[in-house]
Amino acid sequence: MKPPKTFEEQTECIVESLLEEFLGLPVKAQNQRLQEQCLQFQYCQTQVQRKCPRTYSLESQDLQRQCLENQGQQRQCLEKQDLQMQCLENQSPQSQGPQNDVTDSGEPSSFDVTIIAARLQMLGDQINAEMEESVEKVMKEVATGQVVTVLQNTLKSLSQTWCAQDPNLAYERAFLAMTVKLLKAVSRKNPQTARQLAGPVRDAINENTAVREYIMDQGGWENLES
Repeated sequence: MKPPKTFEEQTECIVESLLEEFLGLPVKAQNQRLQEQCLQFQYCQTQVQRKCPRTYSLESQDLQRQCLENQGQQRQCLEKQDLQMQCLENQSPQSQGPQNDVTDSGEPSSFDVTIIAARLQMLGDQINAEMEESVEKVMKEVATGQVVTVLQNTLKSLSQTWCAQDPNLAYERAFLAMTVKLLKAVSRKNPQTARQLAGPVRDAINENTAVREYIMDQGGWENLES
């Protein structure tokens, strides 16, 4: 598996890696658990049919419904799994062959999503900002589907406020730190909302010209220091 090429693809991998870390439940493991649950329901369904054929149609309806619900969740996991596995397979040399850890030009890739995500977490940990009100505001907007603008404005305001307290802190670094802290806070409060926030977080970084140029000036994500 070749590493993500574009800035946008790299940002998406990094956000997914952060989300996995904050939620503590990799997509692959979640998908496996859903498969096991569905197999259990199917087994119970078979037992009902064998022991009591006359009541099978009635008693099995609830089992079938639960299994279908699990299959729906399973499909959602599978939709995310391709990108997630691409990110995971590029995390360490032990998880991939030498031929996968190269760019199209044949040069070794320095993009390691695990290291980059860890640096961003360290960056976020350096800032001890009160974010409860901002977190609640963003979570509320996720439910309405109008979160993108609110998220961008919230991160901008938090970053500017913190920079005013610490003149030595670059706005772009403050923005990245606040982004990580906010995603982590939402993950702890509501994992489902955090999953819905992954896309807007990615877009907030990609569409912030100042932050994007700052990262590129450092030599890309792989050279961003904590």
